[in-house]
Amino acid sequence: MRLEKSKTEDGEPEHFFSGIPTPVGAILILPLTHSFMGYNWAYENLNFVAGYIILISALLVSRIPTFSIKRKQLIIKSKLGFLVIFSLIALSMINFLWFTINILALIYLLTIPASVLAWQKGSK
Repeated sequence: MRLEKSKTEDGEPEHFFSGIPTPVGAILILPLTHSFMGYNWAYENLNFVAGYIILISALLVSRIPTFSIKRKQLIIKSKLGFLVIFSLIALSMINFLWFTINILALIYLLTIPASVLAWQKGSK
């Protein structure tokens, strides 16, 4: 049922989800597992962890528009540029998995306000 909700309703632009998709929500929760990197801060800051989980849960069921790249033109026009960036991300996932997941999750969270602004501009 949640995967169906991530699709946009009729009348909304095609390149936006309604809320964050479930797989992205799972990835956004992963940075709390810093114990794999040797940090145990989550055990000492249980109130922050609880608040973060509630925030991500609220974003999962919200109607906040978030970007979907299925039918959208990529920012990187050249195939070589895309290949270089994809290779760098893949290599960093192999060598620095948890650090890369943290960075990608932070980047995704920072794009949510931009997607809301783009949705408002596109719906007018």
